[in-house]
Amino acid sequence: MSKSSVIDVFLRVRPTKNPSNLFKLNKDEGTAEFTIPKNPDQGYINNQIEKHTFNFAGVFPTDTTQEEIFDKIAKDVVDSAIEGYNGTIFAYGQTGSGKTYSMTGNPEARSSAGIIPRTLYHIYDYARREQELIIDVTISYLEIYGGSGYDLLVADNRSRNLHDLPKVQAMATANGQTILQGLSLKKAQTEEDALNLLFIGEQNRVIAETPKNDASTRSHCIFIVILECRKPTSDVKTVSKLCLVDLSGSERIGKTGVEGILQREATGINLSLHFLELVIDCLNRQANGENIHIPYRDSLMTLVLKDSLGGNCKTRMIATMSSEPDDLPESICTCRFAGRVANIKNKVTRNEAVDPFIIIEKLKRENQQLKAELAMIKGQSIKDHLESYEIDECKKKVDEFLNADDPAAILVVNDHLKMNECFFQLKHMLKNLNKKVSASPVVQQPQAITNNNNTVEVQQLNDEVLRLKQLIIQRDNEIMILLNLIQKGKGSNANQSLVLQGPISEQPEIQQANTSSILQPIEFPKQAEIDRQSQIITEKPGVKKQNFMQGSLDSEPMSQTTKTTTAQIKELNGMCIRTDQYFQ
Repeated sequence: MSKSSVIDVFLRVRPTKNPSNLFKLNKDEGTAEFTIPKNPDQGYINNQIEKHTFNFAGVFPTDTTQEEIFDKIAKDVVDSAIEGYNGTIFAYGQTGSGKTYSMTGNPEARSSAGIIPRTLYHIYDYARREQELIIDVTISYLEIYGGSGYDLLVADNRSRNLHDLPKVQAMATANGQTILQGLSLKKAQTEEDALNLLFIGEQNRVIAETPKNDASTRSHCIFIVILECRKPTSDVKTVSKLCLVDLSGSERIGKTGVEGILQREATGINLSLHFLELVIDCLNRQANGENIHIPYRDSLMTLVLKDSLGGNCKTRMIATMSSEPDDLPESICTCRFAGRVANIKNKVTRNEAVDPFIIIEKLKRENQQLKAELAMIKGQSIKDHLESYEIDECKKKVDEFLNADDPAAILVVNDHLKMNECFFQLKHMLKNLNKKVSASPVVQQPQAITNNNNTVEVQQLNDEVLRLKQLIIQRDNEIMILLNLIQKGKGSNANQSLVLQGPISEQPEIQQANTSSILQPIEFPKQAEIDRQSQIITEKPGVKKQNFMQGSLDSEPMSQTTKTTTAQIKELNGMCIRTDQYFQ
């Protein structure tokens, strides 16, 4: 579901040694006010406006910290990107007004880091906190210089100039999408990997000294972060793109007096910013109901920012300015441009997609599980004992099952011997866990107050032990049911409903069962109930006591009903003994 969202514009004032008293900033109301007195040289009749007032979503004075800038401008956009919404943050302003410092800052010092490194900090901190969310981060770094694009993520130590970098070209697909051919996509598994990619890109940027700035960036740079987020048990993932844009500063060539290469660079910068202003002006006219073409294809920068301006994106803008008296005309132009940007409306949509690789893996696991269940029911490949390599395979499967990060992981075995071996391995691990818990020192009541975490952990371990015991009892019952079904299929008489295990001489005659009857789950009585029934049978007149454990019988004649009942009780005794062995 899409929703309309306007572009929020913020103003940041750079600290200066000589601030002008013609400029006032009202942080509470979010306004910036310029008072420019009339020039008397222009004559008596002068229509020059003396007061200029601009409204912003937020204004930040000279003492604003980098952390405050990120929290109030970028944090909400980054959180939305994790949820699946595209986001863009770009800085615009005069050269030397603090755009690069606001966007990048000093990544090596966390206190002075800008929006880009703080965005990376926030994404990986969020991934560490939310263990149930898998976040894959892919990074690209694009530089636009003189109307051409270059890939900044070239990692080698040799010195290089701009034209040694791989060139990026915009290609259009049949369905109208734009692909940046030649732009590399780098996976960043950790925060250190992402910061290292940022450092590589910063080293490859074009920087020059100008009269207004000792380290002026002479190109537009776009740091692109692609986030793929999904839950382990879900087939749906969100894919969002986060663009962090550091635009090159506008400058008046006649005022700065640059020449040669710097003059050509300034001309190219001003031309690309002109195309950006033209796109924004057309978007404003379109918002007022005018049917007009939006010239995104006039420059590479506007084509890359197509979604950010009037598309599917949540966009924020930082307008930077200097309060020096000589810079006030440029600052007024920056505020006017920001006012036009604030009128643009975007349609924001959550980007959800079904991951085919997840569905394929899920179907593979389900297919493997069904094959194992079918082989178990048919009684295929059943042996008297397991080979050593099969025991090792069972142990490996149990370890993989317990150590799997995916909650949907299952333990698949194809016969009862392997199932028993897997439960034996689980039982062995459970006994070791119980030994560790019992060997731990008893926590006194005063220590329990100060070590609440340890007490809670011990309680959780006890609950897990109880759950595993109940699970073993349930699985043992299922094993006995399956064994009876398998023996039913292997017996000489296909109509027999149950075959008791033991020596042939001790098996009583079994009556024929109706083949059309429905199988019911077997209720296994408790040991106390079996002992009670044994006491009743052995106390009947004319019948001597029997040793049910050894299976010895008296030589005195017994009725057929008594023989059958005695054999059944012996078998139930054996079944309970096997069940109790799991807890020894």
